[in-house]
Amino acid sequence: MNSRKLFILFAIFIFAIFLATSYSPELAIRRHLFFDSPTQSFTCTINKTNLIDKEYGQQYTIKGFIEPESRGEISFAYVKKSFIGMYHWSGGGSGP
Repeated sequence: MNSRKLFILFAIFIFAIFLATSYSPELAIRRHLFFDSPTQSFTCTINKTNLIDKEYGQQYTIKGFIEPESRGEISFAYVKKSFIGMYHWSGGGSGP
């Protein structure tokens, strides 16, 4: 298998993972957190709250995720649903 075919297969695989993690709010949050700390993104607890912000979307609380660079806890996230039904991280952090 030449390197071009291998690259195309790898790109298709990455795109498929992106699509698969976009159809659930929790998976969209975990996908965003994965790029900060892969192990913590799978072990943290994510819970839906009753707060829906008009600009940012549905709020979720996150427990057990410490950002490696700042050593601060990311305690909440906002997720919005696009017009085609895919979820994405629209904001979050440690709070006010």
